[in-house]
Amino acid sequence: MKFFLSILFLFFFGLVAAQSILVGTHSTNDVFQDIPDTTISAVPYNNEIIKFELDINNDSTIDFTFFSIYISTSGASNKHLKIQAGDNIQLLYGTSACNYNFCKPANYGDTLNNSCSWMGNGAYGFLTYNFYYEMGGCSYGNGANYEYIGFRMFYEQDTLYGWIGLSVSNNNIELTIKEFAYNKPNYETVPLQNNTVTKCYPNPNHGFLQIILPNSIENPIIKFTDIYGETICIDDFSLNSDCKEISIITSNLPKGLYVLNIQGSNQIYKEKIIIQ
Repeated sequence: MKFFLSILFLFFFGLVAAQSILVGTHSTNDVFQDIPDTTISAVPYNNEIIKFELDINNDSTIDFTFFSIYISTSGASNKHLKIQAGDNIQLLYGTSACNYNFCKPANYGDTLNNSCSWMGNGAYGFLTYNFYYEMGGCSYGNGANYEYIGFRMFYEQDTLYGWIGLSVSNNNIELTIKEFAYNKPNYETVPLQNNTVTKCYPNPNHGFLQIILPNSIENPIIKFTDIYGETICIDDFSLNSDCKEISIITSNLPKGLYVLNIQGSNQIYKEKIIIQ
């Protein structure tokens, strides 16, 4: 019997409401931060790359890096504003020009959701671009009315949508970051062993793993992954009638470190499992 968890996910969690947000607004279901206005501006012809890093969820990981760049050489100049998103974040896509992807200026009241066009994870999104040399050049984005940019962030089982308030000025090389908002996650991550009514034993184990879940978890989804995040297919397992006790035979798995994820109605329990 196959215990393939991605299928179970579709079974039990297709009812989770899709997230969305209106640009420039926020509700009690969103995180909002009005930060002190931060301006970056490269000085013309000083060959400068000025950047500002923003961690929006205080997890010590940089979510956005904003760049103001002005580089000049003999017979050429390059100035532009751009944003790089974090590894689990996508920027709202506008268009492609000058061989680059440009962020779409988001307007107050626009709805950000899955139907919008998004760049890939961790991509650079340009706001303005100007490159000139003796034989020509390329320019795009000058005069664009940037008041907001949109983004979406993948967090655990959630897709969170958000916006950043900003402005572009001073000949398109000055960028001011003002505020941001994004959806609160649906799920709270809780270590298994910190929950007094949940047991996962023995750990380390030598071939048999027993999991006892709290009564508060309905229709649990069990995800067993290796250290690279790949889902592991378990051949031998059993569930009791109310799905609160799970027995897994792990003797057929290579020795090493694994991560057990148990998803409930509004929480994700996690525990590292060592197979010896």
